[in-house]
Order: sequence, then structure tokens, then C-alpha cells
Amino acid sequence: MKPKVSVCMASYNGEKYIGSQIRSIILQISSQDEIIIVDDNSKDNTVAVIESFKDIRIKVIKNEKNLGVLKSFAKAIEYSTGDYIFLSDQDDIWLPGKIVKMLSAMRSSEKMVCLSDAYILNENGKCEETFLKSRNVSRNLLGAMYKNFFIGCCMAFDKKIKSKILPFPSNINMHDQWIGVVSLVMDSFVLVNEPLILYRRHSNNVTSMKRGDITSIIRKRSSVIGQVLIAMYRKSRKI
Repeated sequence: MKPKVSVCMASYNGEKYIGSQIRSIILQISSQDEIIIVDDNSKDNTVAVIESFKDIRIKVIKNEKNLGVLKSFAKAIEYSTGDYIFLSDQDDIWLPGKIVKMLSAMRSSEKMVCLSDAYILNENGKCEETFLKSRNVSRNLLGAMYKNFFIGCCMAFDKKIKSKILPFPSNINMHDQWIGVVSLVMDSFVLVNEPLILYRRHSNNVTSMKRGDITSIIRKRSSVIGQVLIAMYRKSRKI
């Protein structure tokens, strides 16, 4: 029996690109699959663009006030009903075969979290390089401490891990690094070393990064790893 796929997306003022993203996803999902979009109180026509598809597989959840990307993604994941959950940003393009290749990798490896590579597009629509090449770091816990290589729009995971990753701790910066570190701690991570999306890098989606020394960066990321270990221990002990 074919597994059900849930695509989880958080949207906010994304009218310019979200239509193209949804079209690229629809081409890959079946009639039983779903796209869950949590709109974070957009002020533009984002919701109208989503609803214009008139597709029963697309479910829109509208936040009454702005909750932020972390809580919006958590809500989308909570509402998902699929066997496998794919995360998606609102402004990228999925390349053909993304779902099939990532599902195959997880099922054949028996790992619960999958990460793919991505082509990085600049504001002119030109490909700069691939995401993993730009990060150039070992894909392990030590590498994650030095430089985060997990990117949500390239991630998919088995529904069995939902109880391990939710709820997201309130003091983490982003959901993708949290999910990634959980997968590394559980030794349940598989990489598809192939670009499966076009990742747009533009002024509206690039997070402003504060510069800091390597000691400070490692300390912060080590804290995330520590939180994962504590959370998993507590859940195993049912505290």
C-alpha cells in the first residue's frame, strides 16, 4: 500500500512565489496526499492565491495573529495525517522526483529523517551552487555543532518521529536544526546527495545572521544538542 504524504508549509506574505511552489508540489502528490499550509496572518494576497487552486488536498489554517515560523510549522506538523511528512517553504520549487527519491531513501535505509541537497538560486534566478556544497561540513553531531547543515525545505520524516520532535522547545531558533539533531542523536538520518529543489535566496527570506566567534556558535549549538538529549531521556522515562 502506498504511504500517505503530508506536505507541511508555513506562509507569510508570500503571494509572489507561493503559487509556483504549490504547482510544483501538486505535480508529485497523489489523490490521498495532503498539503497543509499554516498562514501566519499574511497582509497580502497569499491566502487568495492558495485558495485559487480549489484543490481539496490543500488545507489552509489561518492564524488569527502572527505566531512566527516556529509555531506555524509546529501547527502544520500537528495537523498532518500522513505516514511521511515533507517540509516546504513558500517560495521554492520542487524538482521532479523529490518525493519518490526521498521516500525510497528512508524506506530502504530504515531511517526516519531524510535530507536532500538543493540548488541555490539568487535574486536573478541564476544557480549559484548547491546548499550542501556551500556548507562543506561533516554530516554528524560535531559538524552540526560547527555549522548547521539542516534546511527545513529539504527535509522529510516518518510520522513515528513526531512524538520525539514535538513540541518544539520555546528557546530554539529554528525547527529544522532541532529535527536534524534529534535524527542524529537517534542515528536515524539518511542523506540524498542530490539537489531536489530550487532554493530561492532573496531579500525577503534570508535571515539576518549576527556574527559571533566560533566558541559562541558552538556553545549555542551544543545547547540544542543538550536539549535534545534531555528531552529524549525524559520521554523515555515518561516524566
